Parts: sequence; C-alpha cells; structure tokens
Amino acid sequence: MANKTLNVRISLFGATAAKWTEKNPVLLVDEIGRERDTGKIKFGDGITAWKDLAYFGGDMDAAISAVQDKLTALQGSKEGVVKAADKLATARKINGITFDGTKDITITDDTKIALTKMGAAGGVATLDDTGHIPASQLPSFVDDIIEGYFNSADKLFYKESAHTNKITGESGKIYTDLATGTIYRFGGTTFVSISNPLDIASESEAKAGTDDTKAMTPKKVKIVVDTMAGTLEPKITSKGTAFNKNFGTEAGTVTEGNNPRLSDARTPKGTTGGDFTGSYPNPTIGAGKVTTPKIADNAVTDAKITALSVMKLQINAGDTLILDGGTIE
Repeated sequence: MANKTLNVRISLFGATAAKWTEKNPVLLVDEIGRERDTGKIKFGDGITAWKDLAYFGGDMDAAISAVQDKLTALQGSKEGVVKAADKLATARKINGITFDGTKDITITDDTKIALTKMGAAGGVATLDDTGHIPASQLPSFVDDIIEGYFNSADKLFYKESAHTNKITGESGKIYTDLATGTIYRFGGTTFVSISNPLDIASESEAKAGTDDTKAMTPKKVKIVVDTMAGTLEPKITSKGTAFNKNFGTEAGTVTEGNNPRLSDARTPKGTTGGDFTGSYPNPTIGAGKVTTPKIADNAVTDAKITALSVMKLQINAGDTLILDGGTIE
C-alpha cells in the first residue's frame, strides 16, 4: 500500500498542572504531556496514570530531539525514503560476499566476460557473421609466410642466396627456403623444418660424420665420398696400384690381367721335403724311402727284372732239398 504524505503541524498535548491532576489520563507510550503553567513535561508508558508519572528531569531540547528521532524513524515506511543505519541488524550476502552496511563491497562475476576483454590482447576471440574467428584476431603465423634462404651451416635464414643479411626469426611465423622449397617454423630459438618428417643431415654434419640420428640423401653421400677421396683407395682402373703395391711383372709387384706369371710354367725352387732329398729343381729319393708298403702289388714287371736276378725258394719243415745239375746228353 502506498504511503501518504500529510502536511501537518505537531503540537504537544498540554494543560495546566491542576487540569492534568484533575483528569489524570494515561498517556500513550512515548506520548508527551506538558504543564503549560509550569513548563514541566511527562512521558507516557501506556499504563501509568498522569499523577503517578515522574516529571522529565532532563533538557527540553534533548527531549524534543528524541521526539524528532522517533518521527524520523517513522519515515522509513514512506515511499522513496530509507532509514539511515550504521550497521544492519542481520548481515546479508550479495554474490557470496557478506554485507552489513559498515563498508563498501565490490561485486565481480567470473561467469561472464567483460566487453573490454572481447577481441582484445590478453582477452578472448570473437566470432564474425560466419561463425569464424576474424583474421585480425588470429596469430600472425597463420597468414604470415616469409621467404628467404636457409643456411644449413648456422641454421639461420638470410635475405639473399649468398647468406649476407640475416632475417630475424619471429616466434610462430613460417619461413620458406627459396633454394629448396623447404618450409621452416621459428620456435623461438631455432628454425625447425616442418615440410619433411625426416631430419636431413646438413653438409657440415655429413662431412663430420658424428651424428647418427639424421638421414643422408644421395647428394650428401656424394659430398662425403668426395671429401674422403684423399684417404680412400681410388678405383684400380684409374690409379694403377692396389694395396700399396704397383702392378708389374717383376718381383715385388702385383700381377694383373694376363701376366705370364699366372699361366706360364715356372721352375720350382727351394729345399725339398718328404721322401725327397736335396733342393728343387733336381731333388732325389732319399735312402731307405722306397719300402714294401710303398710298392704296389704287381707293380714290378719282367722288363724291370734281369734273368736269374730274382729267385724265390721256399723250404718247409720236412722237405728235402735236391740239387739237380741237369742231364748231359
């Protein structure tokens, strides 16, 4: 129900001291009664009659001020008017923060994003009419491709193929090597190839031959072979030597092709051994070397035996030996 504003003037309940005694009314709680002839006042309590009430012994100004405070308190029910208070009788919470009227509070809401953070640095990206993030809010590497020449020796990019002026790497950007077409990405400290899953050895790494984790291309292999030409044996057809020996036909040389030492008869040399004695090329059979086990059965023919040079005579026990000189006719 709406409050009503009344334009009134307040006058205290008053009468002479005699009239107050005669009527002896019971004043309402906090109602003020004033004796006009004495100027004394009494405050009612809603129970006690006038004659039994004690006179107010304080300052009149203080009493009036107390009445004014009561009237001001009543304005709290008036529309648009709030009663002043130093502290709420019962503290309340606003967004989880206790508030009792004694100090200001700051209310924040972590469930919502401030408009100042949308599309701003350190904030959040927004969406355009197509539901995509605008290019202006994307990282620079998405649409920034820098062309140059990669130097495998120092692993840096240069503006010229002669590797004169360096290109300062920027984190997140993409770099294309115009010489090879290889694509790199700068990670903050070094350029990393992202166009080939294989990590190819550089020319200097191929020559050093100490890294066993990188791949070798045919070109890098040729570089290594050409570099080591001074320490490797050249091909036989081009150098004419092998195993630190020259080719030739004389002593101390290596034979090749149709060298006569590979096909012609050669006179053996050196000391003999086994059943022979002496030296090559004319050794002889050693004494006592031809024994019965070394002669094959029936190996000695008649041609090798002279008449009566070999006679076999076997006499057994009990036999009689007859010497027959023959018959003369």
